[in-house]
Amino acid sequence: LAGADFVKTSTGKIDVAATPEAARGMCQAIRDYYEDGPQGGIQAAGGVRTAEEAALYYTIVEEILA
Repeated sequence: LAGADFVKTSTGKIDVAATPEAARGMCQAIRDYYEDGPQGGIQAAGGVRTAEEAALYYTIVEEILA
């Protein structure tokens, strides 16, 4: 309602930042909020350090928001 373009998992300044579980919940909230499809995005901050981890988050977004 405040006009955010995306939601962010964390600041990325702590040991455990982005988790697949958090990303899944945030994507579900984005999906549930917008009736006409996603109007916002998600930023997985911190914890994404490999191509495999990036692919995992991409898959979560694709499954829930596409």
